[in-house]
Amino acid sequence: MRVFRQPCLKAAACPGSLPTLVSRTFASLPKPQRDPERPLKPATSWLLFLQDFRASKSTEMKAKEVLTAASKKWKEMPGIDKEKYEAPAKEAKDKYQEAMKAYVDSGKKDAWSRDPLKPKKPLTPWLRFLQDYRQTASGSATEVLKSGSAKWKSLSPLEKTSFEEGYAEAKEKFANDLKAYKESGKEAAWEDKVGITKQKQKLKAKKSAQTAKAKEKKMKEKEKEKAKKAKESEKAKKAKEKDAAKAKKAKEAEKAKAKKAKAEKVKKAKEAEKAKKAKETLKAKKAKDALKAKKAKASPARVSEKVKKAKEAEKVKKAKEAEKAKKAKEAEKVKKAKEAEKMKKAKAAEKAKAKKAAEAAKLKVKTAKAKSAKASKASKVKATKA
Repeated sequence: MRVFRQPCLKAAACPGSLPTLVSRTFASLPKPQRDPERPLKPATSWLLFLQDFRASKSTEMKAKEVLTAASKKWKEMPGIDKEKYEAPAKEAKDKYQEAMKAYVDSGKKDAWSRDPLKPKKPLTPWLRFLQDYRQTASGSATEVLKSGSAKWKSLSPLEKTSFEEGYAEAKEKFANDLKAYKESGKEAAWEDKVGITKQKQKLKAKKSAQTAKAKEKKMKEKEKEKAKKAKESEKAKKAKEKDAAKAKKAKEAEKAKAKKAKAEKVKKAKEAEKAKKAKETLKAKKAKDALKAKKAKASPARVSEKVKKAKEAEKVKKAKEAEKAKKAKEAEKVKKAKEAEKMKKAKAAEKAKAKKAAEAAKLKVKTAKAKSAKASKASKVKATKA
């Protein structure tokens, strides 16, 4: 986590610098690595004791057990026994504090935290006012900031002039100096020295990897959504085909029913016609027989001949009617056979069509999967190259 600070508020705390008000933390930005010249913090008395304890128990206990046992023993240890570790720890601490003071006083600490060659941003008119206001104001930092803000807002433009003078020029000069500083390569050299350059490269690589991963994830989700839509479309198509087939079947059933009803009606009409003809034939026959009987009374020989001829004619007529009825029946039978064959062919054609549609859908899904796999492979290759 890198902390960016303006110079501290009290000059005594930060010699040679201007007062500050705020400190901002940007966790995502790279920070300088540890200065190799910075003194190392020494071990405490507890850590010195732990080193000895661990060395004596390293083969008998597990790491966790060693820490628990050492902690317990340290707490129970008399002060005179702790002196063995506290004395060298105090000596090392005093040396560290001296070395650290010399390191800070030399300016190396500040130079490692912030490049001393980097131009400093000028204070805004508000910060200049607050710097003066804090010299006379009393209360906590929050209270001073609050009252100072109210005071600043109450100032007239004329009263603010003394704080605004030279700020625009200083701001422009800072921008130019900062641009020259960056273009000179001093910033890059300092960042390289303190290890920020490597961290920036790592962050850039990480960001690129995250972008590629997000892109790949988005592509996969898109392909998944596409496949889902294709599946739903296929499902809807099948449902539509099923409904169409069902409707067609119902239509055919209705047609067959109507045809059957019509055939039944025709049959009944034919039977009625036949019954009528039979009735008329019987009536005619009775009339004929009556006439024949009448004529037979008048001339038995002549009537007998006529009756014989009438019988033969009736016989021929019946034979013809029987032949005609036989032919009509055969024609009806042939017609029904043709209609059955036609229906059978229509069902076979419908079945073949449905099978072809199913095969086309399977091929479509297979092609979509192949394309998806190919695209995924291409994106992986692209990501690897990147």
